[in-house]
Amino acid sequence: MTFDVITIGRVGVDLYPLQIGVGLEDVTTFGKFLGGSATNVAVAAARHGRRTAVITRTGDDPFGRFLRREVRRLGVDDRYVSAVADLPTPVTFCEIFPPDDFPLYFYRFPKAPDLVINSDELDRDAIRDAGVFWATVTGLSQEPSRAAHHTAWAARGRRPITVLDLDYGRCSGSPGRPRASRCSAPSPTSPSASATSTSTRRPSMNASRCGRPRRCWMPASSSPSSSRGRRACSGAPVTRWSRCRRPRSTW
Repeated sequence: MTFDVITIGRVGVDLYPLQIGVGLEDVTTFGKFLGGSATNVAVAAARHGRRTAVITRTGDDPFGRFLRREVRRLGVDDRYVSAVADLPTPVTFCEIFPPDDFPLYFYRFPKAPDLVINSDELDRDAIRDAGVFWATVTGLSQEPSRAAHHTAWAARGRRPITVLDLDYGRCSGSPGRPRASRCSAPSPTSPSASATSTSTRRPSMNASRCGRPRRCWMPASSSPSSSRGRRACSGAPVTRWSRCRRPRSTW
C-alpha cells in the first residue's frame, strides 16, 4: 500500500481538566485524549481524506491500548504502532487559565517509548513511496530513535514532500522532574477557526512555539465554550504567535 502521508514521532495521552481557572491540585475531573505532534498530524491528514500512517511506539499498558484504538478510530493506519514492554505510555497534563495561560506538564520518564523506534522495524519502501514523510527534531533527541530517523531519510532520499518539524520546546530542569510550559497566544483571527468542532473535544494546546510564528494545519478539536479560553485551529494554515513566559518542559 502507498500512503499519502506517513509521520514518525511522538504519541501520548493528553489529560485535560474539565474545570477551568483552577490549578491541577484543585481539578476533580479530566478528559482523556490522543496527543503527540506526529500522531496529531496523521489524524489531521486522515480527516482530510488522506491515506495515512504513523510510526510510533507506546507503553504496553492500558493507556497504550487506548492510543492504538484511538489511532484506528480516527482513520489512521496503525500497522507501524507497537508497544515497548518496560516503559510507560507518556501522559501530558495541562491547566486552563483563560484567556491565554495554559501550563503544560509532560511526563515522558524514564524514557518515552516513541524514542525507542528502531531502524530494523521501519518499512523503508513505504517511507520512500509516501506522498509526504513528516518527522520532528524531537525524534533526534535520543537513540535508537535518532538512528531510525536517519535510516528513514536515507530510504527517502530527497523526494518531495519531506518535512522536518522543529517540535521545539526550550528544555529546563532535569530528567525525572517534569517542568511546566506556560505560553501565551492569541485566539485565531479566522471566524471559521473558532467555529471548528470535531468528535474529540478538548482545549487545543497548539500555540506553543516560544516567540516564533506557527503555521497550524491540524483541525484541532475544541470545546464550544471557546470564549472561556479554549482554543481551536482551523484546517487552513493559520499563523499564530506565542510568547513563552517559562521554559518548556524537558522532553
